[in-house]
Amino acid sequence: MVSGMTKSQLLDTLQTERARWDALLNTIDEERMLQPDVEGAWSVKDVIAHIAAYEDWAASVLESAHSGKKFIVGDEGEYRETTDSRNARLYEMSRYRDLSEVRTASQQTFQRLVAAIQALSEEDLFEPHRFDDLFDPFLKDIPMVKLAMTNSYEHYREHIPPLQAWLESSAI
Repeated sequence: MVSGMTKSQLLDTLQTERARWDALLNTIDEERMLQPDVEGAWSVKDVIAHIAAYEDWAASVLESAHSGKKFIVGDEGEYRETTDSRNARLYEMSRYRDLSEVRTASQQTFQRLVAAIQALSEEDLFEPHRFDDLFDPFLKDIPMVKLAMTNSYEHYREHIPPLQAWLESSAI
């Protein structure tokens, strides 16, 4: 297990941190969510889409684990893709999407991630080699709990400080 964590604790932490993330977003009006230069050139909308893309990916992996279907990360180039190039690619894929569409997709993706976690057993979540036969080398040896944490609430924690700093610096 990851630091003695249980599935119940994972879900509780996920819900608590998502509520914290949503509470921060709810302090920002729609017009400000579209302003660039929040994190680099990204707007708040872009940050929401970014996190949702990672949660979507994690949900897909967890669903694959639960169903026992092989999960293919993508073409060979994705294995060599840096985080920055992946983030740039994801940004280009979502930058013209409507704010309401991004926010709705974010909520739906989060619910899908929660359902995917709930569907897995404790052993499925915490055993690092449980799904080695289903995943490409990129995902081997990674416990599903780590994948869920990294691509959800740890990701919120990474982006909350820059958002708060931007809000404080741009306060009218």
